[in-house]
Amino acid sequence: MWGFFIANFVFWIGISHAGIMISAILRLTQAEWRRPITRAAEVMTVFSLIAALHTPLFHVGRPWRVAYWIFPL
Repeated sequence: MWGFFIANFVFWIGISHAGIMISAILRLTQAEWRRPITRAAEVMTVFSLIAALHTPLFHVGRPWRVAYWIFPL
């Protein structure tokens, strides 16, 4: 079961890299038609990073205890 969360994390990080690459290539070429595709690639990057940041929480098994790690007593 733990392998699923690690693979999911790697998948979402890879998708975010793809979004950055698509956006960078379109910005460097300065194509006239690039704006909607660039926006979609940037939104894809942000969403995939948020999804990737959630997978370590679920991998730990108790996502509600993260506050204790961030703010220890």
